[in-house]
Amino acid sequence: MLESKVSTDIPLASGSPASDPGRNLFVRCLMQVVWPAFVGAAMTVGLLFSVIDPIQIEWVSVHLADNRAAAYTLAFLVFWVMFSITCCLTWYLAITETPRGRPGGGPANR
Repeated sequence: MLESKVSTDIPLASGSPASDPGRNLFVRCLMQVVWPAFVGAAMTVGLLFSVIDPIQIEWVSVHLADNRAAAYTLAFLVFWVMFSITCCLTWYLAITETPRGRPGGGPANR
């Protein structure tokens, strides 16, 4: 039968501080959460505003005084926060993963 090598190959999930010296958990979180969220938000804003002109959105004309740059900035920040939340959830699930065959693991232990 095949053995699961899920978290032993991942330095962050193994919990061993010697596996990745010089990087603490906060820095790894920033690299694995904030950067992908930034890239995702940039692509989403680019795709969204290549289809829709922000001035056509009533909310922009009322609250942002028909300012396209403000609409781009606000949309980017909103998408960045949304992507950060989803990336943070994925990151949390990845670091708390328990491989099969260990206490608290998958269906093999039930």
